[in-house]
Amino acid sequence: MIDPAACQQIFPFCFALDAASLRVAFVGRSLHSRIPDKGQRLFADCFSPVRPKKAITTESIKQCVAHPLVLSVTGTELLLSGAFYLLSDRYLFLGSPIVDSVNELLPLNLKIDDFAPQDLVITHLLQLQKMETSATESIEAANRLNEQQQIYRSIVDQSHDIIVAVDKHGRVSHANPRARATLGEEIVGKRGSRLLTPDSRKIWKRAAANLVGDAGSHWVELDLVGCTGTSLQVEGHLVLNLEVGHGAVITAILRDVTRRKQTEAELRLSNEKLQQARRMESLGRFAGGIAHDFNNLLGVISGVAELLQGDMEPEDSRQSDIEMILSTVKKGAALSRQIFQFSQQQAPAKGRADVAALTRGMTAILQRAVGPNIDLSISILTEPAMVEISPVQYEQMLMNLVVNAVHAMPDGGSLLIEVDQDESRDKVFFKVEDSGEGIEPDVLRRIFEPFYSTRSPGLGSGLGLSVVYGIVKGAGGGVHVDSKVGAGAKFRVTLPASKSGPDEDEISSVASGWRQVVQPGARVVLLEDQPDLRSLTIRALRQMGLEAQAFGSLADARRGFDAYQGAPDLFITDVTLTDGNGLDLAEELANQGKLKKVIIITGNADFDRVGSLTSEHGWELLIKPFQLRELNDLVAKAIGR
Repeated sequence: MIDPAACQQIFPFCFALDAASLRVAFVGRSLHSRIPDKGQRLFADCFSPVRPKKAITTESIKQCVAHPLVLSVTGTELLLSGAFYLLSDRYLFLGSPIVDSVNELLPLNLKIDDFAPQDLVITHLLQLQKMETSATESIEAANRLNEQQQIYRSIVDQSHDIIVAVDKHGRVSHANPRARATLGEEIVGKRGSRLLTPDSRKIWKRAAANLVGDAGSHWVELDLVGCTGTSLQVEGHLVLNLEVGHGAVITAILRDVTRRKQTEAELRLSNEKLQQARRMESLGRFAGGIAHDFNNLLGVISGVAELLQGDMEPEDSRQSDIEMILSTVKKGAALSRQIFQFSQQQAPAKGRADVAALTRGMTAILQRAVGPNIDLSISILTEPAMVEISPVQYEQMLMNLVVNAVHAMPDGGSLLIEVDQDESRDKVFFKVEDSGEGIEPDVLRRIFEPFYSTRSPGLGSGLGLSVVYGIVKGAGGGVHVDSKVGAGAKFRVTLPASKSGPDEDEISSVASGWRQVVQPGARVVLLEDQPDLRSLTIRALRQMGLEAQAFGSLADARRGFDAYQGAPDLFITDVTLTDGNGLDLAEELANQGKLKKVIIITGNADFDRVGSLTSEHGWELLIKPFQLRELNDLVAKAIGR
């Protein structure tokens, strides 16, 4: 006999049917809330077969005894899996819910307490859930890993950097598209050393050795050989990692910096040139200031010598001494002009020179200058080679370069002087090449600076090469030096060829006496801040029969013009004064109608402005240092007009 109470507790999802009527006699504890309470409940009102799907009758139930069936609980989603057993006059169904995971309990309105411990359903579900969770996490991890790999691969493939992996045998095992495009499509499988220049192979080898046993990276700068055979500069990291099937692998992540390196090199060169230009400009201003004072001193010496010469009889033996003084002043004035020209404070001297003929005529002088221990060779083209510089300037350049070469060969050697033209006859060049000691790189950068010399004190002024530089630059040419220590030096000067023929020989004549002005007693005003030169010039003007008045500053000159009614016959002014510019006052007075004629005396003025004023107003220009005869000629010309 079945004990209903015991069955209900032991088998929560069981139920019993009367064998004759198939009415529900009792249900397990977990089915009470799910089976409709209709008093005498028929099987068909509470359950329906799912598998096998056939009606349960008094005849068919006998065939179902001890066979598995699946029943659906009416009005719910609950499916019961079990079998009928015949006990006395009743059929007893023993089963349990069909649940595939713990997550399905809640939708079926089931709890863990609904299950009997002995059926192990919950244990099975929990184990199944654990397995599902583990499998899900593994799948998710694999998916995340795959996504990361896709991301990394996309980054590597789309990177503008060159990324290559080199295996333990030194062969390229992977290369991203940028690497293949730069180094060649067939680089995978090739030896990595073939992608490097010889020096870079050594760098790679040292860096790779430092990576052994180290998970870090090593910074490198390398030169790679591109697919076109050209070299490109790269920088980046070498990283040691492990690759399945390949063992230790070195991954190189490199960036092409060829253009940046070229730009940096160009910038360094540009900065060096800028610093050189600034240094030359600064030294030029310094040299110009010295030459300005030097000019004033030469002017005084020349003026006093001329006055003494004028007071002597022509047959006086001291006339030759005066001529020597004046000749020396001319040489000093020529040097001063070259310094001004170097400092860009004076326009280059005008003239034309046939450098071929001049060099040919200087052969004997050059031979004596180099001495017997130096083998001199001179190569000169046969036709004229005209340039737009004065003959004195060319001779000065050539002699400076030759003397410089001789000093570089104290124990003798060979010296080549060559004069030639390019095929188009647009340029003339001359070359001075020696076999001497050569020039140190640091010295080479400063070789054209004025007052810079490597010789012992007293053996050189340091102006020779700076004068060459100034003449060449003023003529629109260029000078190039090629030298290595112990291998001599080669100076090559290139000048624009002149399209005109040579000038006629200059005719120089010195008047025995000064010219008297047409208007004796004419009034002349002088503005000069150098006392000795001012005193000397006033003396000369008065000897010309002029009424001369002098001022030593702009302020004094302005006060003098304000106090004087009318305009002087001639105004003579220096340009660079201690308190301003004499040209400013001259323009101001000219605009007020207080000037008639003007002579500008200067050695280092703004010659563009001077040229504009002389052209516009018909004023005259006298370059310092000048001879008093030159001043006399200009004064007579200006007042006589």
